[in-house]
Amino acid sequence: WFMSQIEIFFGPASDFDDARDSAIPEDYNQCVQHFLMEKGVTSSIAWDEHIRRMQSRWLVSCWTEISDPDDDHLLWHRYAGGEHGVGITLRYGLLRDLFQHVQKDDPDTEGFFSGYVSYKHPLKIAPFNKRRIFRNEKEIRFVLRSAILPYRRIGIADLKSEIGIRISPEASLSHHDAIKDAWLRFGGENRIHIAGE
Repeated sequence: WFMSQIEIFFGPASDFDDARDSAIPEDYNQCVQHFLMEKGVTSSIAWDEHIRRMQSRWLVSCWTEISDPDDDHLLWHRYAGGEHGVGITLRYGLLRDLFQHVQKDDPDTEGFFSGYVSYKHPLKIAPFNKRRIFRNEKEIRFVLRSAILPYRRIGIADLKSEIGIRISPEASLSHHDAIKDAWLRFGGENRIHIAGE
């Protein structure tokens, strides 16, 4: 799909497996809960629904920072399908600048944000907060905010010559050759390597 479309998918934060991902900071949540109790509001269901509604307005594209040739084995299996996984590599600044430029002309989105996810005390805005148990992901996110879109796709064909393809170190030679052949047939550059090599 990616090879033919050259698009990046932004999905709602409310669809993440971890319900606490992209939530508001816990200390702020506790302050609101305390305030509601002081005002005699016995049910926090409306507040919880409000939080989920706000999470659905964050459209997120998640990436991993790669600062050395070795990747985390668990990430290949959790997010990329293990030995048959394929990673897309691009420099952060190129993606950030492209997404920022596209968002400026998009009437359906209200803003663009990017940066590292916080795994410690969450002091960042909601879509950049994640529990500490996920810290090995070294995640970077690109985030759009929209009250009306359920998701967004942004084409990155202008960056095609900068895209690298990263293949699992567990991949067979035939898998490597098939991915390389397909990428080159779709006009990609020969920037294909096996993670860790």
